[in-house]
Amino acid sequence: MASCGKRVLREGQGQQEDNATAKMKTNSDVEEVDEQNMEEEENKEIKVMKAKSDEEEGKEEDLSSDEMDVDEELEEQVYMLMEKISLNQYDYSLHIQLLEALGQCRSGGSKHHLQDARERMAKVFPLTAELWVPWLRDAVAELEEIEEEEEEQGERERVKKLFDRAVSDYLSPDLWIEYVEFMVSGLGDPGGLAVARAVCDRALTALSLHPPVGKSVWDACRELEQALLSTLEGTCGDKESNKALREQRERVDSLYRRQLGLPLQNMDSTLSEYESWLGHPVDPDVRKAYDRAWKELQELQPFEEALLSAASSKLTEWQTYLVFLHGRNDPARIITTYERALVDNCLNSDLWIQYTEWLDGCLLTGEQVISAHHRATRNCPWVSALWQGRLRAHERGGAVVDTMEDVFSLALEVGFVQPEEHIALWEAFLDFLKRRTTFPNGGKELDELREWYTKAVQSLSQTGPGLPNPAIPILKHWARIEAHLCGNLPKARELWEEVLKETTARADCSSWLEFYQLERECGSLEECRRVLHRGVQSTTVNTHIVCNQLLLFERENGSLIQWDVARERVQARLKRIGEHYQKDEERMRQKRELQMERERERTTRDKAKKSEQRATHKRRGERGEESAPAKKRRGGDGGALPEEVPTHSQGEVTKFNEGGNRMDTAMEKGVVDDNCASRTVFVSNLSLSLSDPVQRLHSALGPFGSISGIKLGGKEDKSAEESSSHGRQFRGFAYVMFHDEESVKEALKHDRMPMDGRPMFLSPCRPPGEKREKSFKYNLGIEPDKVFISGLPFALTESELHKLCSKHCEVSNTRIVTNRAGKSKGLAYVELVTAADASRLVLAMNDQEVGGRHISVAISQPPPRRPKQSGPLIAPRGRARTQLSLIPRSLHRQVGKKAEQEKAPNSEPDSSSQVEGNTIEKPKGLTNADFSRMLLNK
Repeated sequence: MASCGKRVLREGQGQQEDNATAKMKTNSDVEEVDEQNMEEEENKEIKVMKAKSDEEEGKEEDLSSDEMDVDEELEEQVYMLMEKISLNQYDYSLHIQLLEALGQCRSGGSKHHLQDARERMAKVFPLTAELWVPWLRDAVAELEEIEEEEEEQGERERVKKLFDRAVSDYLSPDLWIEYVEFMVSGLGDPGGLAVARAVCDRALTALSLHPPVGKSVWDACRELEQALLSTLEGTCGDKESNKALREQRERVDSLYRRQLGLPLQNMDSTLSEYESWLGHPVDPDVRKAYDRAWKELQELQPFEEALLSAASSKLTEWQTYLVFLHGRNDPARIITTYERALVDNCLNSDLWIQYTEWLDGCLLTGEQVISAHHRATRNCPWVSALWQGRLRAHERGGAVVDTMEDVFSLALEVGFVQPEEHIALWEAFLDFLKRRTTFPNGGKELDELREWYTKAVQSLSQTGPGLPNPAIPILKHWARIEAHLCGNLPKARELWEEVLKETTARADCSSWLEFYQLERECGSLEECRRVLHRGVQSTTVNTHIVCNQLLLFERENGSLIQWDVARERVQARLKRIGEHYQKDEERMRQKRELQMERERERTTRDKAKKSEQRATHKRRGERGEESAPAKKRRGGDGGALPEEVPTHSQGEVTKFNEGGNRMDTAMEKGVVDDNCASRTVFVSNLSLSLSDPVQRLHSALGPFGSISGIKLGGKEDKSAEESSSHGRQFRGFAYVMFHDEESVKEALKHDRMPMDGRPMFLSPCRPPGEKREKSFKYNLGIEPDKVFISGLPFALTESELHKLCSKHCEVSNTRIVTNRAGKSKGLAYVELVTAADASRLVLAMNDQEVGGRHISVAISQPPPRRPKQSGPLIAPRGRARTQLSLIPRSLHRQVGKKAEQEKAPNSEPDSSSQVEGNTIEKPKGLTNADFSRMLLNK
């Protein structure tokens, strides 16, 4: 039993061990399976992650390729813009486009290119605050990245100079506040506090009198001092610290007092803040200054409100503001207001001239005056007057010759449109050289003066053939200097002979009279006589003035024989000139007669042709013949063109064309329905031979609006077949209906537009019963910026006239006067930009020969039109000699007395005759002529 028990126990233990082993084996298998599953899941996750990473890498590669494509496009655009700027550096828009393109680039060298582009633009143009702020912030960011102290100091100084350049272009509160904040960040540097306070003082000087934004600048500067005050209040209470604390409190108090004495917006908040800082009410003196500033602010407030409500440049509002300030004689506020106005009107040359001239008269010289002139020429470099003012401002400031030459060279590089601008610029520079020269023995300075005069003559003499020499005023001035200041009369005569080589100067009497006056002051009597004799023989303009001067000279200084010789030459010269004028007048008269004869012949032919046409039409009508059918116009493909223009609204077209003969008759009489009249345009002066008028009118007037119908005017022609005129004889006028009234207004703006060489007259169609009022289209008063030219060749076109006038000045518009047939009348109007241009054109072109004809040029001033006679025409009193009396003289002698009694109101003239006191009544039904014959028989 025991052995059996042991065996059972061993078997049980073995079974347990086997079970344990099986269990362990089973667990290991499970673990292996789990590990395999985990490995498979991990592999799957790795594959998914790898796929995701591959996808992300692909996306990144796509993004990088897209960025590379964008960068390549931007780089190509940048290089293209840089090439354009190298050809024309004065194109402002190209610089702006280049800065925008470089700002979007991400390449490594884009920052360097952006810096160069900014420097290149700032060298040519003044930059606005919108362009300076990003530039300055980039510079400050680069400064913060520098770690070495020495390098940081140099970079900080460079950024400070950049800020100085920024605030010198325009008055900008944003730039000044940025400048102050930048200087505050450098307080820890040696001397940083003194430099920061100096910048604050400059900011207050520039903006302390700016009512809208002055308070913000004052607050920024005062915050700096209050921060320093708070720092000192936390230090120990020794004697030196207390003294520094007291001085700092006085500085803050002084800023408050100064600010409260200025008329700035939101003054009340500053006063409250000051009282809170003091802990008690302000002093009476401060209160008095505050009240005075508040009153002044109320006077300025209407002008500030007008500026806020005005649009764009606000030039009118600024000028009104400046006039008010000039009346108060406040220079500091006037300067601030001018600077504010120039921010909105930086390209207005008149405002710059007004500002700089006021500075010259008020401050005479100084850094502020030089800066204003410098900025004026940078903003408006094309204005010669600004460069002249800049030269004179440098001269007042005692500038050296090198500085003057540099400014003058910059002005010459700009180039000017008018020769007068070049001449005035040269005269300003030559006057400076003359004033620095000691006469008569100037030495080196005199040699330089003569050298510059030679350069001026060579530069100004480079004009086209047939144009007057612009160097003549320079030569005359040089000759006077040589004669009066240098005593070199042979050189002066040589220069004057150079002047007289010019045809225009030689023909003008003023040149000879100036030469004579020079000889009279510095030369001899023989030379005076020689000059006057030459002037008599050479002048063609106002010759009689030189002749009178010669006779007067011989009376005062010559003998009788010399006076006789002068008189003979004068008479012979005046006789030749008179004959020449008579020949010219006779030639012009013959041309006018020939022209009138041709016009009469043309009129006669036209009348005969019309008469023949009427007679032919009448004979056909009497015989009952039918007129030949009108030929239909064929299109390019051989098919017939449509008779009517396709309509856009069938309802309106039906309403416009319905009624057949009724509407046609109403149209020909100018009567249109009220609903249609406001949308209808009456077109006249069309050519009778106009092919397909409906299609041509639609093509000409279609761009101005949608056309709903076109009706041609003319008499009924029942014998004619259906054609483009709808059975009518086209009479040269038509009615065009639009869909809306705005199209009518747009079409009427193009009155007299040409069609087949004739001006097409466009006028509004009047409603029924309304009379058409005649009005003159053009101005009737004097037009200072427009000239009137007569005597032009009839073949001259507007483009040729525009090109001819553009040689002398800038032309806005040209208009050649034509007749109803579109033929030129030889008259024209030329509209210029300014009245000064019009005056120059009159002086340059008057009495010039164009196409073999002498033209006349004058300022446009049409004669006043005679008013219409409202009342009935009244015959003149008395009786003309050509009127015949039908009553014999014997009857006249028998009249006892004149009729003194008034006639009855209803009586008719010649209804009765008084003979020997008896009244003979005219029988009814008898005419005046038969009644007179009856009286003769009696």
